[in-house]
Amino acid sequence: MMESARALARAHPRDLPIDELEEHTEGLLRRFANRALGDTVFRVGRDIARKIGRSDRIVGAMRIAARQQISYPRIASCMSDVLGFSATDESGRMDPRDEFFMHEEKPKGLAHILRNVCGLCSSDPDDQHVFAAINRNSAS
Repeated sequence: MMESARALARAHPRDLPIDELEEHTEGLLRRFANRALGDTVFRVGRDIARKIGRSDRIVGAMRIAARQQISYPRIASCMSDVLGFSATDESGRMDPRDEFFMHEEKPKGLAHILRNVCGLCSSDPDDQHVFAAINRNSAS
């Protein structure tokens, strides 16, 4: 989350000062740690395809970091975790969108996912950096 915060702060210094982003990140981490809120891994992690979309949480953050020339190894590592996400609800079922992703998109391979789900373009310089970071991370 801090890699994303640094990238956002550099991209939008007037609107998103780093101290406010750090405070927001710490608040989120406290919320995630508070079991009384009942914020489950299933609820937070579901809808994989949306979260790895070109402008969303994971790939979107990597693209901003690449554009701002900020290193993002933890976000790239997170991408690997997301691709293996298979949490279920309290009745043992996956989110239908994630089930579709796991059965229809994931078997087509990482290159397919990066192009067709994440919306990355091999001719875009920022996307090239993201491709490389994800491929490096998935190889290790």
